[in-house]
Amino acid sequence: MYGRDVCVRWNNKKFLDVMTCDEIAEQFLRYGPIPCLTAASLKRWREENRPSLCPITDEPIDRAHADHCHRDGRMRGAIEGAANIFLGKIENFQASRMARYTKRPLPDKLRAVADYLERETPLLWHPSHRRKVKNRFKNHKKEKQLALLRKTGIKAVNLLTNGEMRATAFVDAVTTTKK
Repeated sequence: MYGRDVCVRWNNKKFLDVMTCDEIAEQFLRYGPIPCLTAASLKRWREENRPSLCPITDEPIDRAHADHCHRDGRMRGAIEGAANIFLGKIENFQASRMARYTKRPLPDKLRAVADYLERETPLLWHPSHRRKVKNRFKNHKKEKQLALLRKTGIKAVNLLTNGEMRATAFVDAVTTTKK
């Protein structure tokens, strides 16, 4: 599909979106030889470019990782390790799955995701959430379960003799089925 003109990089044996060798040659012609860190200089670069707070998590960095663009290899900065893994997964998923659905650039998709997540939504549960709440309720000790049942207005809590009955009564009390 991509032929020999692609400088291939692999991650977990999955093909990633990469720059073609033509794009790399154009970059060379525009900027000259592309500086590349060595394994030895990477550690120094990471410490020299380490911010006090991770720009993604806004928390202090415990273990700095050198973040780079998976498409063109450019170094972007030092970020917290978990943030680097998170960002890498987003970029890899974009390259392997999302790119076929839309040509919208990844930063635009991420802004759209933030807008989507922050919008006002109706108070309406997904069916799987009812099961999760029921299981979460079952994890409480009996005394806490009884207190939660009383809080929802259930009077005959003593008739609910086991955790399954109490959990079912709780989710039935706090939800209504919408058809």
